[in-house]
Amino acid sequence: MCALPAFLTLRPDFCKKFKERAIERFGQAYIAGLCQEILNDYEIDISRDTVPRILAGRRGRSRNVKAICDCFDVLWQDACITSDLLQSNDIDTLVQRIRSKVEFRFEYGHLTSSSQHQRQWVQDNFIEPDLVKVEFLPSEYPVGDPQALLESEDSRDDDFDRLGVRLLRGQKTTSRQVLDDHRNIFVYGEPGSGKSSYLQWIALKCCEGLILQEYVPIFLEIRQFTTTNCAGTLLTFFEEMFERWGFSTGETRRILESGRAVFIFDGLDETLNSERARIESMIESLLRDYDKCRYIFSSRLAISFPYFGGFQKVILAPLRPRRHIPEFVRRWFAQSGKQPEMANLMLEKLQSKRYQGIRELARRPVLLKLLCIVFEIEGDFPTRRGAVFESGISKLTRTTADLETHIPSIPKLQDHHIYSILCRVSSYFFINLKTQILFATRDVERIIQDYFSEVHGINRDGVPGDTILRGIEQSNGLLVRWSQDFCAFSHLTYQEFFTAAHLVKTSAYTNVYEHLHDSRWHFVTGLVAELIPQEVSWNFFLGFKQTIDSQISQDVKLREFLENLNRTATFSAYSVNSERSHLQTYIRAWYFAYALQDTGQVTNLGNLYTYFDLPDFEFATSMITGQVLEGHEHLYKAYHCLLKKEPSLKKLISLFKKLKAFLSSNPQKTEVLEGWLVQIKKEQAELTTADEWWQQKRNAWAKRVAIFMQGLGVPNIFELTQEQAKQLRAYYDVTKLLSICMNRSHLDKQQRKQLADSMLLLTTLPPEDPMEFSRFSA
Repeated sequence: MCALPAFLTLRPDFCKKFKERAIERFGQAYIAGLCQEILNDYEIDISRDTVPRILAGRRGRSRNVKAICDCFDVLWQDACITSDLLQSNDIDTLVQRIRSKVEFRFEYGHLTSSSQHQRQWVQDNFIEPDLVKVEFLPSEYPVGDPQALLESEDSRDDDFDRLGVRLLRGQKTTSRQVLDDHRNIFVYGEPGSGKSSYLQWIALKCCEGLILQEYVPIFLEIRQFTTTNCAGTLLTFFEEMFERWGFSTGETRRILESGRAVFIFDGLDETLNSERARIESMIESLLRDYDKCRYIFSSRLAISFPYFGGFQKVILAPLRPRRHIPEFVRRWFAQSGKQPEMANLMLEKLQSKRYQGIRELARRPVLLKLLCIVFEIEGDFPTRRGAVFESGISKLTRTTADLETHIPSIPKLQDHHIYSILCRVSSYFFINLKTQILFATRDVERIIQDYFSEVHGINRDGVPGDTILRGIEQSNGLLVRWSQDFCAFSHLTYQEFFTAAHLVKTSAYTNVYEHLHDSRWHFVTGLVAELIPQEVSWNFFLGFKQTIDSQISQDVKLREFLENLNRTATFSAYSVNSERSHLQTYIRAWYFAYALQDTGQVTNLGNLYTYFDLPDFEFATSMITGQVLEGHEHLYKAYHCLLKKEPSLKKLISLFKKLKAFLSSNPQKTEVLEGWLVQIKKEQAELTTADEWWQQKRNAWAKRVAIFMQGLGVPNIFELTQEQAKQLRAYYDVTKLLSICMNRSHLDKQQRKQLADSMLLLTTLPPEDPMEFSRFSA
């Protein structure tokens, strides 16, 4: 009896034969049918992505290929390529030999006096995350899915997040399951969400033979390659890597050609701008030449890579409050030299009402780590997010050793020197390099020289920038050198904090007005709102609102839209039976969202908002209800229904009937709707099918419904261009940012009330100090 190898490949003739027989047996749904039959008969769960690959002649796990053969009563020895059998034992041995020699740069790189081996950190503290499989990337993180919120076990758990889990759109999965279900994976996430740790965990577990047992893990930090290999290719880089492990070029090529490598590329977004095209071209070559291998990439959200097709996109979900966060905290305090009993004390404080304002920080691993650092030293937390950053970062910048400056008048590098230099470096590169997070060491050295020259009056030529930079790097690990010529912050989150701190320190915080529509700046803007002194907060927010309103008020049609929105909201407020504060703002949000899109409705959402916050766009129509709103909802749903290509004639007729019942007290409008129902029936009779009616008539009916809406005074965007509709959506999103910043600021209760009541409304609020506000505006 011939032993099963790790992998098998169907012969081309059997690929064709099995596919034909599957279609004959199951029809066009043959993939689903075949998967289900194999599960029922052999208890083997094959994903629907795996079957087409095997039937296309791609290599698959032996048990999966054998199950397909068994399903069609064919011996796998007859249906499979015999070279798999001859080479399997030999290649398996080579894989095992290489995996025993593999070393990863992240295991030993960038160590400071206060850090530990990254390998140990990942093994001791890594929490396996939840992931969400998505088809399209959201523009923001995270994006709520109303239906998922209804079905989520965490839907009412708002201890750590204003919207419970704020689930991402897509199908939830686990860190291990996604590796079983999909061959090539693209992992997306915000800074601090755990992308690098997840990829490092995959590499380490693969090396240990606990996951991806048939593969050799090839791990590469893209920033490392771009800063150290100006002329070489990825392939030569990997050949040199294998050579360091003691293996020949021939053995390397054999592993790659047999598809027994898993390439793990961390941080594709961290490529130098000048190198991006070259890197993408080399990755394309790898994908083409070694298509049997597996690939796992990572990047921040909002960075697209259109050339890398065939990948399952996944997004790292925030840490779960009841499972992930307690596990992380307990592991942190279980480390050598720490006090395990502090874990429960920290968790109790996080869950208490006093610390409600900082709980969201715990959803990102890098910020939860910062909370642990603060609590370990202080035994408590500040109650505001900005203060947590200030406290945590100050702990990280605290030097534990004497750092020589070689400057006679300032012989030792002090904590405040390091803090100020990092603020300057962060701000300069965040503003000027935009999405690029690597920067030239010579520019950092120049900034260090400028600091000592401008602040301490020392001649620039007498400042050894390189020596001071190395001292900062060794003292805390916040700034990391990736090569002789390039360095970066160890985490973008730290750079964002230092940027905000510098803007506040230099009274340049109104510069954020120029970037309100840039999602890259949203975290910085939120920190600025928290860090600015209370005495200037009101004027800061007046300038904030004035900036976003000015972009709408210059367009007559958009200005008219908002004026109509407010009139309708004022009228509808009389039919809303609610004691909720800022009622008209919620109603304006309701009309605003429905005018642009039918986002659906979530009935259990409202109780998650315990104080005012402008709803996320996806939830705006779920926050409030009333008699007039219910009637107008039928009208909006009918309009948006007609904009969709998918036929929904029955739904449309039902909505018209509901609208007719709502307008029963208005004979003229009722007569119009009755005429519509008769007209649709007549038009249907003239056509073959309802689908045919939909294709031919829906555009004309959409216009008819829009005119009806205008007659009722209901806000709509029928006469607006696509660009104007985009402007409105951007206006809503940046007003949401204004709301978030308001809730984190030092504004008093009355100021918050005034600002909340002005949202989605073109109005001018009175400055606290007219002279001071004039300076702000200037």
